[in-house]
Amino acid sequence: MTSDKMKEILAKLVDTSNIIVLWMYFMDLEKIYLQGVEAFQKQPPAFNDAFIFSNRQLLKDTVSLNTI
Repeated sequence: MTSDKMKEILAKLVDTSNIIVLWMYFMDLEKIYLQGVEAFQKQPPAFNDAFIFSNRQLLKDTVSLNTI
């Protein structure tokens, strides 16, 4: 197998794994959103603190995801 062919296969694997990571990331976003909605429906005042915390955590996760 030539090195060009190996590079091509490796590039395809990397593309696929990035798509999977992004899909998992967006599934997590959906889960966080639904948890926030549920918290808001139960206790509106407590929702603000949870929402701010989850946004800060989300920002940290986004920054760390972009630096990989």
